[in-house]
Amino acid sequence: MLTWGIIGGILIIFIGFAIWFFERKQPAQLVLIERKGEVSVWKRAFYPKPLCLVLPATVRSVATEVKTQAKGKIDAAVKLVVTFYADPENIAHLIRIGGWSKEAPGKVEKELAGTLQGIVGEIVEPLEITEITRETIAKKVKARLDTISQNFGIQITAVTVTSAEALEPKIVEAIRQREEARILEETEKSVQTSRIARAEMKASADQKIAEAEHHTAMKNYSLRKIQEEEAAILAKAAVAQQTERRQMELEIEKHEVEILAQNPSLLLLAPQLTRLTEASQQLKNAETVITLSSDLLNKLPAPIQQILSAMKTDSKANEAEE
Repeated sequence: MLTWGIIGGILIIFIGFAIWFFERKQPAQLVLIERKGEVSVWKRAFYPKPLCLVLPATVRSVATEVKTQAKGKIDAAVKLVVTFYADPENIAHLIRIGGWSKEAPGKVEKELAGTLQGIVGEIVEPLEITEITRETIAKKVKARLDTISQNFGIQITAVTVTSAEALEPKIVEAIRQREEARILEETEKSVQTSRIARAEMKASADQKIAEAEHHTAMKNYSLRKIQEEEAAILAKAAVAQQTERRQMELEIEKHEVEILAQNPSLLLLAPQLTRLTEASQQLKNAETVITLSSDLLNKLPAPIQQILSAMKTDSKANEAEE
């Protein structure tokens, strides 16, 4: 019983010591440990508290105002904010500047603020006062800090310049008026460019419309030409048909003349047939008697024979009705 009590007491002491000695690392913490004179990052979930230094792994910022002189000994002021965080890969430089202490990031922040004073001064000094802009200063400061940030054991995330201007109000007003004039000039140029672009677009549109109208007129001309050619072909065909019909009529008349020339006796009968035909048309009820010999009737042309046969048939029909 005494043995188990001793074992239990030892276990309790060991567990208590472990709880006191070890602690679980949090996501927002950077745990450092020194081994053989070298500082490194503790990467395991639990770390020995007495042997490690815990630093916040959050992003920090330093805001400062730098008063310096631009080209021509013109006083200027630049206000900027720099954000950074402790760089695990170069954490030894941070400890070298801030010491083995939780206040190390704060000390590095002060050192960074002093360094910014010199950097901004070096950047602004060769510039004209009109060349000092927030964008220009921020870009150049960021480029300089990127080259020296590892010496501080930090990583620069952003450089924001809130203001960069001359201290003399008259100079500020002159710069403001100059900037206003520049903006107005650029606006006028933009408006003029827009007008020219609209005029060019209108001219291009008018040219395209004219080309389209010309193309349409040429197509209409081609269609009219085709129609006229087709009409000429039809007219030529009609003339040819009329000529052919006239030729046929001449051939028939020629044939009739030849028959009359061969049978002169028909010349005496032709006027009588004409008179009889006219009389039969005028007097529907008139009786017409035509007496011809069979030889003479057979010698008549076929059209005349048909007329005589029709007249004879009409005569018989009239007699039957009476």
